[in-house]
Formats: sequence, C-alpha cells, structure tokens
Amino acid sequence: MKKIFFITLLLLFLPFLAIASSAPIISGISKNEIKIDSKFNGEKILLFGAKNDSGNIIAVVRGPKHDFLLNKKEKFFGIWHNGTQVKFYDVYSFYNLFSAFLGKELNEQNLLDFEIGKHNLQFKTSEKTSNNITYRKFFDIMEKQNLYSANTDSIIFLDDTLFSLAIDFPANILEGVYNIEIYLVENDSVISFQSIPIYVNKVGLSSDIAQFAKNQRVLYGLVSIFIAVLIGFFINYIFNRFSK
Repeated sequence: MKKIFFITLLLLFLPFLAIASSAPIISGISKNEIKIDSKFNGEKILLFGAKNDSGNIIAVVRGPKHDFLLNKKEKFFGIWHNGTQVKFYDVYSFYNLFSAFLGKELNEQNLLDFEIGKHNLQFKTSEKTSNNITYRKFFDIMEKQNLYSANTDSIIFLDDTLFSLAIDFPANILEGVYNIEIYLVENDSVISFQSIPIYVNKVGLSSDIAQFAKNQRVLYGLVSIFIAVLIGFFINYIFNRFSK
C-alpha cells in the first residue's frame, strides 16, 4: 500500500516538477533493484514520467551485453542434428521497445545510431558473411524466452503530459545492470534523452555458488567432480542393493 501511495503522489506532482526544473523529461521507476534467488519467477517494474515539451516518447530497455552461441540444425542421412555453431558477440541479453505512437518514429539513421528496434542492433557473429536467416533465428529464440519483445509495446499517456509503462522481466534474466532509455522525439529527431539503471543481483545460496565458481574456478571444478562421483557411487549402491 505504501508503494502505491508513493507512486500516486509522484504521478500527481511530476508535471509540476517537470515545469519547475525546465527539464524536457522527468521520470522515475517503482524500484531500481531486482534480487534473484531460488524462488525468483520474474519481476514487473513500473516507469512513470512527464514531458515538458511537445513531441512523443520512445523507451528502450537494454540488458547487459553477453556472447551467445547458436547451434544450427542440419540434416545428415535424414537425421537432424546440431551442426554449425554460430557465435554472437556483445549482444544485449534483454531488449524491450516501447512507443507511444505507430508508424515511422525516427529517420533510418537515428534508428541505427541509437539502436532502436532489434533489427538495428549492432553486433558481430562468427559467420564470415551476414546471414539474415541466422539473425531471424536468433531473434526468434530470444523472443520465445521472453528476453526480446516480439513487437513494440505501448506507452500509456494519462493526459498530454503524464505517461507510464510496465516492464516485465522474466525469471531467466541474467545478472547485471539494465538501462531504461527514454527518448523524446519530434520531427524525426531525438530532442531529449534520459537513462535510468536497474541493478539485477543474485542473492542467497545461488549468489554464493556463483561467486565461488567465479573466484575459485579450479577448486569449484574439483568439488563438482567429487560431488558427481559421490552421487554416482550412491546411486550405484542403492541400485545394486534393491535389485537383489
């Protein structure tokens, strides 16, 4: 209840804050940290704001960059198997696009410069030549995992000034810093920009294991092998005892 009351007050006073500060855009979020533990099943964060100038709003949510590996299915004597592997370098692990209006929001060069729209994302692959089919396959996989938005989501305007949007973070998001970028657009150009970070951190036992694996790689490997062997002996013992 306190969070709802606080957000309601902010929504009421945002237009006055925007006018008083003379800022083209002023906005905030319901929380700026997501904690991942064994019970984490996703999070929804509300962004709310006000614009002091004419123009419209585009919002982009970007996750930390990572390398991804895509296995291309190939047929060998009528049997499908994992064939050629394609590596994608420095790709956003999460990407969500919001817009308050339909149609052409920006000129093509601005879309490319600001990487607005997943087809304008700039990254490299291990393929020697660009392959649109490979890109589409990668985007399809990310969309099925709810890490990329399949379509442009809507920004809700409460009046000519106030706007809000809800960002859904799925349970399979990666740890790191996520950035919400708000663009004020007019006449096919960006006239103002704001960025808000969201910190995604692992907590509890999963965090301790991840830190141990990162800082003590050799020891973590040895412990993993020991546990695997121990479990193997235990299962073999149980099987032999009860099978008799």
